[in-house]
Amino acid sequence: VKRGDQIIFAVNPEGNDSYDGGKLSVRISPKMAESSTANLEEDFGEQGSNGWYYGTCEWDGKNFELLEYDTENQRYDNDGKPELKKDFVEPGNGVNAAYQWVAGEDGIIVIEGEYTKYTNIADVDANGVCLRIVQNRIGERRKGEGMKKGGLIEEVTVNVNITLIYLL
Repeated sequence: VKRGDQIIFAVNPEGNDSYDGGKLSVRISPKMAESSTANLEEDFGEQGSNGWYYGTCEWDGKNFELLEYDTENQRYDNDGKPELKKDFVEPGNGVNAAYQWVAGEDGIIVIEGEYTKYTNIADVDANGVCLRIVQNRIGERRKGEGMKKGGLIEEVTVNVNITLIYLL
């Protein structure tokens, strides 16, 4: 990656606002000795902390907009939905939830983690989500995983493992 590159993890509602919550666990490990690992759950907090930003975007990562922090509920949201926490994410109100990480320097990074779609047997209209990983807000999709399972009776987990290299 190049310094300033943005990696966006967009959780798309796939067409409805039924309960489609889950958890995104991501670690971004630079392969440079002087750099530290960015961990979404451990770094969650103030916008920009260790390169992380919290907001909304289009399905392809374009038009990323920051959300306000709700101190009382320890989340970023827009009147409830979408909702982004360190251990929970749910798109909604026709808007995608998006975590963005900005590279602090040039180099090689490894993105590892998983997205778990939580169960929902009460709402048969829940049609799942799609996790898309996009580089640089220009639709360079690195990975897209759909979890279109209405009325899940079991959690579904998708693993993420991507290596990105910036070549001069």
